[in-house]
Amino acid sequence: MTDEILKTTPLNAAHRALGARMVGFSGYDMPVQYEGVLAEHRWTREHAGLFDVSHMGQCKATMRS
Repeated sequence: MTDEILKTTPLNAAHRALGARMVGFSGYDMPVQYEGVLAEHRWTREHAGLFDVSHMGQCKATMRS
């Protein structure tokens, strides 16, 4: 176990409110599972799925002379 302070995404509170099991991933507090693999598979096949990508891309502005 590490004492690393994890960053959060804009959807973090929603993931937690929905009961997600959260883990550290690439420096972020991310959901890995809600009800279980089979239940999530069925839901996605019958309805729709959402993947939180807000931790994947970061832009850094630089000034050029």
